[in-house]
This record gives sequence, structure tokens and C-alpha cells, in this order.
Amino acid sequence: MDVSLLVQNGRHRGLALIVPREGALEIGRRARDASFLDDPTMSRLHFTVQRSPRGILLRSLAAENGTRVNGLRVQETLLQDGDTVSAGSVLFLARIAGAETAESPLERLRRARPLFAVLDGASSPRIVELLQESDARFESLYEGKSAVELAEYAPYLVAFGEDELLEQLVTEGWDSHWGVYLSSDARFEDLRKHLRRFLLVELEGRVVYFRFYDPRVLRSYLPTCTVQEKADFLGPIAAYFAEGEIPATVECFQGAPSPPTGRRTAAAG
Repeated sequence: MDVSLLVQNGRHRGLALIVPREGALEIGRRARDASFLDDPTMSRLHFTVQRSPRGILLRSLAAENGTRVNGLRVQETLLQDGDTVSAGSVLFLARIAGAETAESPLERLRRARPLFAVLDGASSPRIVELLQESDARFESLYEGKSAVELAEYAPYLVAFGEDELLEQLVTEGWDSHWGVYLSSDARFEDLRKHLRRFLLVELEGRVVYFRFYDPRVLRSYLPTCTVQEKADFLGPIAAYFAEGEIPATVECFQGAPSPPTGRRTAAAG
């Protein structure tokens, strides 16, 4: 079984790092042989990957910068074919020959129940069309006059049922930044109330829109949060699912649900 990590970005893009049959592949700024990557955002020895009786084992050795697999910070985990690994600013794609085909975004989302989405109406007029054609419950995160005047461009909270809406959204809109998905046991009304808290935020003395429902924004924001900030942002949400930097992949951001603590306060809409 051939195992490799493919560099997906930066000056080393296209480089394939092979996991040896014996011993460990060491990756970092001072790693040995071909796994040396002169990227200042990586630790001297950032992480290792080796074969084990349990599978392909990744161990993070970067106490400060950390290592993330599919968006989640890990200390030790078993890699699957198609997993993404982030070390500093360098992104890797795990390839394990002979492994089962990596789970598709649609398959991953179908396992997350109860499932909701926050979709950005401004990303494509097709979003509102699909919502109106479906039997799913949906509602703008805006209220009052803004909900009416900005109906075509508003973010919408959607609760998925048994119809084909999820498959349509993923098939047509994955990798096009249509929105983010999330799992939660909260009632629709309570979830919408929580999400509205983050529509407007104060930044350097100005109130600005916070487009957390853009997967690119979510991927950048959550890794910078403290434990308390992340708990506040997640609130009743068990996990967020967003399209990854690599096409047709999913990044998951999760944490223990906890009551909102009031870090951000906004009168949205």
C-alpha cells in the first residue's frame, strides 16, 4: 500500500512526500531528506506520519502552531485517503493507494443529523430558486424591512428534511461558496436567534457585516479563535461543515456545545 502526502499550495506545490515502509516520514523546516520544507510558518519538526498496526498514524509535534486534519486541530490521528493536513500555511492531501474511496461531501453531510445550512443568497440566484421549490423550512437571517428589500441577497437558515434539496445544493453549489452546513439539536427558532448575533460585529470601532456563512471566511476565522471564543461562536452548534481549500473536500469544525456567552452583540438586519 503506497502512502503519500501531496503538497497543494505554495512554492512546494506538486511535491509528493512518500511515507516509508519502515520508520516515520518527518515533515518540517528541519526535517530530513525530501520532507524538508523551508516554510517559515512551519515548526522545525512539525509532524510525522508512519505506518502502524492501526493504520496510517499522524502525530503532531508542533506545540505552538499545531497540525490540523480536515480543519480540526489534532495531536494524533489515523489518516484516511483524501484527508487534508494543514501545517502552518502549507496544505497537504493524503493519498493512500488501495484504500476505500474518500467520502464525498454529500455522503459526509448525510451522516450529520439534524442538519441545517446557512446559504448566501448573494452567491447565486439559484439558491433562492431551489429553496422556494423545496419542502424544506427556511427563513432569512435578516428581519423586518431588510428581510424584504434584501431577499435576493440575504443569508438563509435552512432545515433539511427528506426531500432532494441537500443533494441539489451540493451537486450544483459545492466549491462555489454557496454557504456552510451545520449540525445542531437546537430548535429552528433558537438556532436562528443564535446565528443572528454574528451578522454584525464591531471591528476597529466600526460595525461591519460578518459573512461567517462564506466557507472561505469560516475557514479563516475559526482556527484563530480561543477556546472561549470558539465555544461562544458555536453555542448550540455541534459542528460546522465547509468546503475545503482542495476541491470536493469537506472541512469540519466542532466542539462541545455550550451556551452563548455574549462575546459579540449585534442588532442584525
